[in-house]
Amino acid sequence: MAGCPERGRGHLRGRPADHHPGRFAELPAEPGVARARPARRLDRGELCRLGEGGTGQRHRAARAPTPRAGGGRDPRGAPSGPRRGRERSRAAAGHHHGRVVLRLRHRDRRGAREVVRPGGDHLDARGRARVPRPAPADHRRADPGGRAQILWRRQLCARPLPARGGEVRRRALPGLLAACLLAAPGAAAEVTEERLANGLTLSVRENPVAPVVAVSLLVKMGTRWEDPASAGISNFVHAVMVKGTARRSGSELAEAVAALGGKISATGDMDHSEIRASALARFWRELLALVAELALEPKLQPAEVDVERGFLLSRIQKRRDNAPARAFDELYAALYAPHPYALPVLGTPESLARIDHAAIVAAYREGYRPARMILAVSGQVGAPEVLVEARRLFGGLPGGAAPAEPASPRPAGAGRRVEIEMPAQQSQILLGGLAPSLDHPDHAAVKVLSTILGGGMAGRLFVELRDKRGLAYTATSYYDPVRGPGALVLYLGTAPENAARAEEALRREVERIQREAIGAEELRRAKGYLLGRYVMDRRTNERQAWYLAFYELEGQGRDYPARYRGAVEAVTASDVQRVARQYLSTVTTVILGPR
Repeated sequence: MAGCPERGRGHLRGRPADHHPGRFAELPAEPGVARARPARRLDRGELCRLGEGGTGQRHRAARAPTPRAGGGRDPRGAPSGPRRGRERSRAAAGHHHGRVVLRLRHRDRRGAREVVRPGGDHLDARGRARVPRPAPADHRRADPGGRAQILWRRQLCARPLPARGGEVRRRALPGLLAACLLAAPGAAAEVTEERLANGLTLSVRENPVAPVVAVSLLVKMGTRWEDPASAGISNFVHAVMVKGTARRSGSELAEAVAALGGKISATGDMDHSEIRASALARFWRELLALVAELALEPKLQPAEVDVERGFLLSRIQKRRDNAPARAFDELYAALYAPHPYALPVLGTPESLARIDHAAIVAAYREGYRPARMILAVSGQVGAPEVLVEARRLFGGLPGGAAPAEPASPRPAGAGRRVEIEMPAQQSQILLGGLAPSLDHPDHAAVKVLSTILGGGMAGRLFVELRDKRGLAYTATSYYDPVRGPGALVLYLGTAPENAARAEEALRREVERIQREAIGAEELRRAKGYLLGRYVMDRRTNERQAWYLAFYELEGQGRDYPARYRGAVEAVTASDVQRVARQYLSTVTTVILGPR
């Protein structure tokens, strides 16, 4: 499917993605073990199957370099000796310093002792005699006496899974949750916050994992503050900003950040706009200075306004020619009107034609006030030094009162049906209902509901409509966390001849989850997938910086991730059924495709 239709909007890089793949915190790479030739350790699934006896299976064990006959040193430099045909060993699979290892209870004429080696290259307790290693085809062949057996901790390994992709996917996901949460970024990271006298908020996260730093400057300036006449102006302003500052041109700005090993961009979105930058950590001062220069000293030349208008008009037309993107735009227009969320982030051809240079300058001056700005930094930096530099760069801005929330009209509500004829290879089917905002008590329950229906390849829509019935190429769901009313969207991409049957099947899945309570195992899997994706989305410094600024902007605070995990874990089966009945009782439908 061409494009990224999650939001059906312009820039999507600044959206949370805890229910679909998204962007992500440098984790330390596991140091490798030098080998003379490529070797492979047993993965957990293979060890589980070996633990059940391995009958009828051809398991691949870790291959080790062949020892030299008569002693000497093996390719790793360790002493080696001749193989002992009468030796017996009992092999136990386990973990050693974070690695899969084979724990060998070695017995010969001198008695029994234990050997622990990573991979499959084993030595005796004195580092001399080579213990027989497992053969690739059958693990029992490692013991000439036929007494080798796998000792495995059952609580760490589920029973063998059938070789069916869907079943493996559905049952393997919850097992990853504990590891994901233990590795959650920010768990041990230090976060320092400060509010300057002029109202600007600073947030710094010290992350020593990788020599990278990321900066996110969020501004309360987006679609929520726009109307049909000014639709797209927030994104328009930032498209012009990156074309140059008072000190350097756009190309010189790009060269300056490239010299730091980094990048910089500026975009508009629904609830906010963002200047995002990243570079090597040792250049954090230079990077922060470039962000301040772009934010506080943009040139906003009249000639660039006309150039960017033409570019944005071409992007709008490109979205209209893209079937999934256009379908999402049509859905949000029908679902949200007359609320500003009905407007596309890119604007419309009519609104862009009315936005001139004076409007761009006025919108910039209104948006870039300290009380509307949150600056977040994440990376291998020291918080005290960053705060001092940020005060120097941004502390001189004149203060002012915080902006009042825009008085937006309420959406008319769901219930409409929109059918659009468009030449395309697929038909797009979307069902959307108004959903709770980010701070609503039902937010976590609706996230779990969305995950059960469309959470990756284990979601009901994918399994029932794609895997089992072959009615869709794409089957998923989206629920965006926003400040205002949210939207829960169910999406199918299908062959035109299957459109009617696919829509009927989609509605039946909605009715089923409203009518039948979900089982405990399905609920557990959904929570595991949801929380795992949430952790993965926050694993890069760029995403960490964005989340720090985003939660502050939305008034949630830096403890929101912990509160969110608790709320998700507290969701019950009855909660899921209740929100399914409440938020999917009346839906807006969009069907787009060939006649």
